[in-house]
Amino acid sequence: MTKSITLSNGSKLILSNNKSQIVYCSVLIKYGSLNDSIIGTSHFIEHLVFSRLYKNNNIINSGCVVNAYTSREYTLYSLIVSKEKFNVLSEIFVNEIFNCEFDVETYNNEKKIIEKEILYEENSSKILEEGLCRLYNNPNIYLPICGTNESINNISLDYLIDNYNRNYMVNNSVTSIVGNIDYDEIIEILLKQKEKEFISEKFKFDLKIRKDKEIICNKNECYCCRMWGLKKTSKKEEICIEIIINLLGGGMTSDLYKLMRGSGLSYIVGANRVSYSNYGCLLFYANIDSNKINDVTSIYDLVIANRLKNGINNDELDKHKNLLKIKITQQFESSFNVMEGNAISFMFNNNKSSLNSMIRSIDKINCNDVNLTLRKIISVDKIDYCV
Repeated sequence: MTKSITLSNGSKLILSNNKSQIVYCSVLIKYGSLNDSIIGTSHFIEHLVFSRLYKNNNIINSGCVVNAYTSREYTLYSLIVSKEKFNVLSEIFVNEIFNCEFDVETYNNEKKIIEKEILYEENSSKILEEGLCRLYNNPNIYLPICGTNESINNISLDYLIDNYNRNYMVNNSVTSIVGNIDYDEIIEILLKQKEKEFISEKFKFDLKIRKDKEIICNKNECYCCRMWGLKKTSKKEEICIEIIINLLGGGMTSDLYKLMRGSGLSYIVGANRVSYSNYGCLLFYANIDSNKINDVTSIYDLVIANRLKNGINNDELDKHKNLLKIKITQQFESSFNVMEGNAISFMFNNNKSSLNSMIRSIDKINCNDVNLTLRKIISVDKIDYCV
């Protein structure tokens, strides 16, 4: 059973009871990289708060698991702990998040760690960054969540403290718990947190797809991707898009994977779902030798032309619907995903579908639905290559 509560201090709480001896708890702050005036600020704050969590002796010596991450729209902290230790640790966990004190030493240490993270992200995310900038002809469309070396050097400790105080408030949060516990304890802990007044404004992009195309490569080994800009989609179209992603390039059964791996052109072939959810575009990619660019782009063109002409048949649709149902079921059966999904749905007022309703929605999809969506979202004037 799942129930949601809004407390007198504005805190939102969502509770899912089960019979497990493990309790999953998350605190979601409605403050992510899209709120940053200086990119990397929300992520920097996450590092400082998390450093307090993992340095707390009560937490690190308890055998629990703590983690944190920053997304475009929110920051989430998670605690996985045994049932008998939950009440004590949850109070420490919540207090550290909402009453964190930053110091110069921690600021300097975490800044060094973030600089290493930026270096890693620059290498691993380069293809997405370059592709998005070129697709939308906007050098600022890809703003890395962790920031850049330049932006991090412009973020002072005082600036971080100010943004923390403005955003890390109990009435700008959702606490989600999955477990077999007495919920009165966590309600009392949350009620102790004071309500604050300020919330950052969300920064918005004006996304306009460019039409001129080019292929540039001056590396021995590179990634080649194909991108399509999308408009807002319905729930039905979102299911169709997931099927299309798996069909074209999102896994071992996809068209691109079979052709690329089968011809020895690429080891890594995949699709980036984050680009679809965050930026409104589909991205399919493969790592290749630079002298094989023409071979790879020819395969992309062949696969797309074939699918636009012939669409998907019933046998293929059944296979990909089953793959999607397996993925959805795994997500629903994971207590961590339930905890996280409940918090996100409650914070952003999304109606979280049940597993059965999701399965029913997938079952209703037919070949015509997928083929209409395919031809709607994939057209020549929306295509770009990035190498």
